[in-house]
Amino acid sequence: MVVTHPTTGDQLNIGLDVTSLPRLRQALEAAESSGCDFVLAPLVHPRYARPVELTPSPSFDAPHPPPIVRSDPLTRSDVELSSAEWQSGIIGKVSPWINTASSSPVVRAASEAAFREEVAYATHLGVRALVVDAPAGNGVRGAGLANYGRCIASALASGMQVASVEPWAVWNTVRTLCDNHANLGLALELSSELPSPGALDRWAAEAIRVVIMPTSSYVTNRVGYPVLSRRHQELIKLLFKYRPFFALSGRPAAVKGGDGMRPYVQYLAHLFGKQPPPSEAEAFEGPYYDYLQAPLQPLADNLESATYEVFERDPVKYERYEEAVRQALLHRTSMALASALPPDIGGGPTPAEAAAAAENGTAADGTDGTSAKDSTIVVMVLGAGRGPLVRATLRASASSRIPVRVVAVEKNPNAIVTLRNAALDDPAWSCVTVVSGDMRCASSSTTARADIVVSELLGSFGDNELSPECLDGAAALLKPDVISIPASYTSYLAPLSSARLHREVRGLGAGDTPFETAYVVRIHKGVTAAPSVPALTFVHPSDGGSNERHVEAAWVAAETNVIHGFAGYFEAVLFGDVGISIRPETASLGMFSWFPIYFPVKTPVLVAKGGTVRMHLWRRVGGGRVWYEWALAEPAVSAVHNVGGKSYSLGLTTG
Repeated sequence: MVVTHPTTGDQLNIGLDVTSLPRLRQALEAAESSGCDFVLAPLVHPRYARPVELTPSPSFDAPHPPPIVRSDPLTRSDVELSSAEWQSGIIGKVSPWINTASSSPVVRAASEAAFREEVAYATHLGVRALVVDAPAGNGVRGAGLANYGRCIASALASGMQVASVEPWAVWNTVRTLCDNHANLGLALELSSELPSPGALDRWAAEAIRVVIMPTSSYVTNRVGYPVLSRRHQELIKLLFKYRPFFALSGRPAAVKGGDGMRPYVQYLAHLFGKQPPPSEAEAFEGPYYDYLQAPLQPLADNLESATYEVFERDPVKYERYEEAVRQALLHRTSMALASALPPDIGGGPTPAEAAAAAENGTAADGTDGTSAKDSTIVVMVLGAGRGPLVRATLRASASSRIPVRVVAVEKNPNAIVTLRNAALDDPAWSCVTVVSGDMRCASSSTTARADIVVSELLGSFGDNELSPECLDGAAALLKPDVISIPASYTSYLAPLSSARLHREVRGLGAGDTPFETAYVVRIHKGVTAAPSVPALTFVHPSDGGSNERHVEAAWVAAETNVIHGFAGYFEAVLFGDVGISIRPETASLGMFSWFPIYFPVKTPVLVAKGGTVRMHLWRRVGGGRVWYEWALAEPAVSAVHNVGGKSYSLGLTTG
């Protein structure tokens, strides 16, 4: 019986891992009576081990697989279950005696022949997957491990889903030998002692298909029920997000809650049912997990209505922007009030007094401050879209009781329709002027110069949607002492291990282009090898200098891992102490307007625990384009990716 979450409807598959199946249907019925919905079991009868005598090979370069001399069947008949029952109720296991990594040519040849036979039968049955034990002894290295990986690769070529049980270093070697095949997964066996949190994060980022949970990994609580330790609980809750199959193994202890495995199944189901429903951000992100998206071409492309609608639902971003505008209005007004007062030998108002007076709507000398406020603050929204920042500005004006004049500049003619209708229909927009056109060319369209400029031109990497070029191009619209929101933003980089994303990039086509493009992606099956570090910083208003940048970034790997590229994030200071961030270490909780950016590398590299990862990244500008170039410098040197923007660039021309 599949366990269903009471709120979300998500399903959890729990099964039994058994060593043999004398009666297949009875085993399935026993599993179902325990609350399980599948059995993890050997497909071939344990007595059907191949003899190890070899026939001579005519070429003498390799032994022949030994002939089958018995006339009895390989295993039970496939008609014992229906095709649907084989496919939904059974996950197969390769016979434990098979050792394709053996140093003995006799054992190895017999094992290879049996392995091929069992894979063929599993394919015939249509079982969900086939679990293969990891090589043991000398088989975990050298020629033995290579032969094991070759046999796994041959099984994958037949279309079989294979899950391998092995230590991480062995798993990584086998995965590489199998060319990171999409049908290769991991069967992760949990013990009573768990490795370090970093090692667990590394495992969780892998393609886990099956989680094997021995009853020995449980403990008995004070009242006699089987439970998991706190660390085990946290790991299981993390694994729930990846939806593997959970298989219980071992002998049940004498515990409360029922006979056999039922108490253990019920506890897993209990943990699953306690999982909170996804937040609004998680519900939004779910369909985009590990889905590669090309970054926006902000000047060449115009967003569609549905895209605007999605991003306007962000519950955090516009609250932060509203607070930043409110503080900027108070600051601007307090400075104006302070400068309007004559010098006083006894001392004028302090900045704090002026700010308080501005918030109360009075001058610092106790008057109504009318003369100081005759000049209404001009707030210019650059890239206004359908108006969410305009509305945030109007709310900030109302809450601070500081009147404003708003100029909304937008290049998308379709969004202009929405803005102009709002200006006609909403009385609160009576102070709003809508300007159609590229902000870099809008100086002839409006005579108002901005006291405060507000924009949401940021991309996943901060500057990757051309915020620096757009805001610099709008300098003619701004007063010399303009306040910019955001005031600054910094991109961050972290080395990323994600075989899943690397495989997705490779699937986009041949040649260099897929690996020389940066992608926006909600990283799900991936882990950073070290915390993120600062990369590129931009401050507004700028000093008019070059927007080209270069950074050499370095990290120390927390665990041995494979680097498949680099994850990029940003932090932005909107105004004062108000900011937004998608950097994992400082992320704005609940904000979903941006996913990380992914810079892939063509050839993944292995880095040892404590080893250095070093890379270079350049932001280049020229020929009406902006692009990034990047290269790995340590632990191996890679070619520079995207030289001259040959595969990926951002155009500076309005579409």
